[in-house]
Amino acid sequence: MTVSARTASARLPGPGSYEIDSRASTIALSTRHLFGLGRVGGSFDVSGGRVTVDEQTGAGETKAEVDVTVDAGSVDTGNAGRDKAVRSPAFLDSEAHPNIAFRSTGVGREGESWIVRGEVTARGAAAPVDLCVVELRETAGGLYVRAAATVDRYALGMTRFKGVAARRVQLEISARADRIG
Repeated sequence: MTVSARTASARLPGPGSYEIDSRASTIALSTRHLFGLGRVGGSFDVSGGRVTVDEQTGAGETKAEVDVTVDAGSVDTGNAGRDKAVRSPAFLDSEAHPNIAFRSTGVGREGESWIVRGEVTARGAAAPVDLCVVELRETAGGLYVRAAATVDRYALGMTRFKGVAARRVQLEISARADRIG
């Protein structure tokens, strides 16, 4: 996924806590299937989460935390059969593992972009993932963030249907968060 980062001049919001508005936030997904010939798009619902910005620490780093929960059973690709397969034990196993979680481990600048480093947990397995912040702006009473990431499903133990379903899934996150403190 090619992403044009518009965060070169963006500053992180001042210290505070922000509650993610699940109704105004979504995760779009894009991947390939049929041995790379077809493109699949879809989405997940964001269940909730929090962003906490503590302080700027200098050298392009900041002390901040991001925790997000996603409803694994909410996957919607516009194809009921495919959605059922993605929810099945072959992929997300959403019945046994109803949530996908992201927890940050650090936030910093890389060139012109803010990067939120963290760990995604799905199916009880965790793997590292970096979110590249594409857009960040303060709003009346909160903030709006768009970020992009690539998740390696094999790193999360989802290795079935190699070749038929792509190894990597591109995500675009769009989130609004309201200041709570």
